[in-house]
Amino acid sequence: MDIKKTIGIIISILIASMMAYLIHQNIIEKKKSDAIQSRIINNSVQTLIQRNDIEALTILAKEKNEYALAYLQKKAKDEEKARMENAKLNFEIANSMLERKQDPKTVREAKLYLSLSSDAGYLDATNMLCRMNLLGIAQEQKFYEAKNECERLVKTPNKNQAVAYDLLAMIYFNGLGVDSDLEKAKQMLSSYLKLTHDHKNSGAILMLQAQAKGG
Repeated sequence: MDIKKTIGIIISILIASMMAYLIHQNIIEKKKSDAIQSRIINNSVQTLIQRNDIEALTILAKEKNEYALAYLQKKAKDEEKARMENAKLNFEIANSMLERKQDPKTVREAKLYLSLSSDAGYLDATNMLCRMNLLGIAQEQKFYEAKNECERLVKTPNKNQAVAYDLLAMIYFNGLGVDSDLEKAKQMLSSYLKLTHDHKNSGAILMLQAQAKGG
């Protein structure tokens, strides 16, 4: 058989298969949409809430139904609270492990808990990961990871934000895991100084002062 014909047949089959798949998906979506609308029509909002019918309630909330909207908002807040409580628990587990021992195996396990906590938005865990990677506690120093964690800390106001700016200034000043960038270091230091007047505890300022004295 001619190669071009073979390729043409294969392409036709692929196109037909894709069309059939899309048609099938559309049918499934239509059935799903009809089923949701049926539940909305045949049940009160209170019944949908009791059944925790998120699909139906989401549609009603978009239509400004106050009961559906209030329920979904409360549910979202409760889930966020539970998520942060779990994140705090993971942080406390990691902290407890590191207080007992700081050997490589324990540090690796603790970092897993810290990562889960940090990913959930618990910034104390992000701060601890940053310092562990920067200092190399029972592991190799991981400056690039420390930089990324510091950048997460400076994105939103929090108690670790100023220190994170100071650490970023030192990272860019010394080229730790990144190319040395004095201008970037100064920008980070400027952001640090806008948040605090505690210049004595700034590692970046001490480095700049030492550089100035050394000529």
